[in-house]
Order: sequence, then C-alpha cells, then structure tokens
Amino acid sequence: MERFRIITITHKKVNLNTLGRFVIPDGTREQLLTTAMQQFGMEELMYLQTCNRITYLFLSKQTVTPGHVVDLFRLTVPGIGENDLGMLEEIADIYQGRAAVEHLLSVATSIDSLVIGEREIHKQIRLAYEACRGMDLTGDNIRLLVRHTVETAKLVFTETAINERSVSVVSLAVERLRQMKAPRDSRIAMIGAGTTNTVMAKILQKHGYRVSVVYNRTLANGESLATKTGATAHGLEALSAPVQPFDILISCTGATGPMVNSNTYHAMLNGDANRKTLIDLAVPADIAPEVVAGFNCEYINVEQLRGLAEQNMDFRRQELEKVQEMVQQAADAFRQLYHQRIVENALRDVPEEIKAIRERALENVFAKEISNLDPASRQVLDQVLDYMEKKYISIPYAKAKAALS
Repeated sequence: MERFRIITITHKKVNLNTLGRFVIPDGTREQLLTTAMQQFGMEELMYLQTCNRITYLFLSKQTVTPGHVVDLFRLTVPGIGENDLGMLEEIADIYQGRAAVEHLLSVATSIDSLVIGEREIHKQIRLAYEACRGMDLTGDNIRLLVRHTVETAKLVFTETAINERSVSVVSLAVERLRQMKAPRDSRIAMIGAGTTNTVMAKILQKHGYRVSVVYNRTLANGESLATKTGATAHGLEALSAPVQPFDILISCTGATGPMVNSNTYHAMLNGDANRKTLIDLAVPADIAPEVVAGFNCEYINVEQLRGLAEQNMDFRRQELEKVQEMVQQAADAFRQLYHQRIVENALRDVPEEIKAIRERALENVFAKEISNLDPASRQVLDQVLDYMEKKYISIPYAKAKAALS
C-alpha cells in the first residue's frame, strides 16, 4: 500500500481548456506510458483521463516530488510548453501511500468529483484500467485496488442517497415532463443541436419520448441530431413557416437574444390554440417574455431548474459524512487485503519448494537407505512423508492468516 502513488490535475485547479493541454495524445499513448514506466522505475501504471481530470496511478518505491511531476509530463505530453510545465507545481496534486488509495476511493464514490453523486466516474476508472491492462502497464496490485475501488463505489451508491435526486438541469427538465404526465406520443420540437439538446434528446428517448423536428442554424448539425432521434431537420428560417405542429418546444442555442418572439411563436402555432409546454435551457433565454405572457403555455426555464438542482445537491451533501466514513473503512479493508496478497505471493512457491525437498531427500540424500527398505516399509515412509508435507505447507499459511487477522 505504501508504494501506491497518484499524480492528478483536476478542474478545481485549472479551467477545462487549460486542462486539455496536459492530455496525452491518443495515437502515442501506449508508447509514451510504456517509456514513462521504464524511465521512472514504475512497477505498474494506470492513466485516467476524463473531461475534468487527468490522473496517473502507479506503484513506485520512490517518493514523488514536484520535480518528478514536471519530468513525467514533459515525457508523456509531447510539445508541452514551458509555461505549462512551470504551472505544474501549483496545479498538480500528489498522493502517496494510503492517501493515494483514499483519493481513488473518494473519486470513485463521487465525493471528490465535478458533481457529487454522479456514477460515471467509477465506470471510467474501470475502463481506464482495462485499457492500461491491454497495454501491459498494470499488474496484480493495481488490479486489486481498482476492483476494491469499484466494489466500494457500488456499495456507496446502494447504501447511501448520495446519487438520489437529479442535479442535472437536463434530467430535471425531463423529470418535470414526467411529473406533468406529458403523453409519450407528444410531438416535440427542438431548437438547437448542441451538446445540451443532444443530451436532452437521449434522455427523452430513454423515457419513451421522441423528438419529431429539429431546427438549427447549421442544417448539417441539425440533421446529425435528427438522424439519432428519427426526426426531421430544418434551418432556423423554417420557424416562421411551420413545418409540423408541436406539443412541447425545447430550445437551447448560443444566441445572444431571444430566438422565439411573439411573431415567430404565432407562426409556429399555425392556429393551434392548445396549451403548450416550453422548455428554455438557454442562457440568455431563447424564448421572449412576451411569448410566456401572451400565449397559453407552461414555461420552464433554466433558472427554475438550476434552483431545483441546487436543492437536490444540498440533499446529496447531507450524505457526505456517511460516504467519507465508508471510504475510510474501505481504505482500512484494502490495507488488510493488500498485505494479505503480499503474503500470499510470498508463500506461493512454498508447496513446490517443500515437494522439492522431499524429492531430493528420497532420490539423493537417503536414496541408498531407502533402496534397502521392503515394500511395506517404503509404503509407510511415503505415508509419513505425505502427511508431513501437507502439514508443513499448511503451517506458514495458518501463521500468516493469524498475523493478518
């Protein structure tokens, strides 16, 4: 356990654009990580990269210093600038021994994550391990830690409420639709085809809804999203010349002002007087206040959803103390598990070594004396040796188990 090391950079120290400058390029990752292992005397290595985290988990007898961190990034990130290297001492966190184990457990259980309670990170840890195992970078020690970490994360998400109540505005928007009992066959129109609406469309599909039409400034991007949802795609000019009716309108664009004013919305309705649901996820708002005030509609905007998200996050924070205690218990359990594995590995050759002693005694040391034994005596000797061999093998395992308990 004392040999585990973690070097990590997260969104807490730098913005995401800066973080991207520390990422190992995909095409050269295996070669660079293998070279790093050899050059820095690492016994095992796992590299984890997410949208807001870069982490090197490795085993080494050497204590890591800021100087080692600079050398590691200089080697693994070709073309990294001197300014970025100079920044590393300030932005890189170093964890060693038990602290490294606790850090990985905290990340996997989401208490040291961009969003408290999000479950994706422990899956990312598992996938990162599998990728590095495929590169022959990891061994039994990291395998043991990752397995224990993933099991702990699953236990946390089962036994606590840390991932209950959504904190994503997109998920909360869909949850509002479900609370309103919006029919699954509602006709959903979507303005914008960026990341937010792409995620929104995916969550809608998961809950049985389907986007029927996508309006987007760049038609090719609109068609890309429409293809994923079975919708049709049109440019923004089609908003004033309605293509098809809608029951729910979802909008999220990067516009600096309202995309839907009274005239546009009136044209979109095309005489339909039924009440509509408008979900505005844009900042600033895509739907003008005059639309909300002047038409028969249920309006949900991003500020309302953010307020609810913050309430839900407060609920999740109440579970932090419980999860932190579980992380400490998991770290204690891993220490025992890890030491047990060390002993098991050390004793792995004991049975063969005892068998070799027996064979040497029979075939060399006492060969002459044994050759003079009658069959009955030889049978008794073999029985005695079999008994003693089994007992001798069991003694060190029993002693080790008692010492570790």
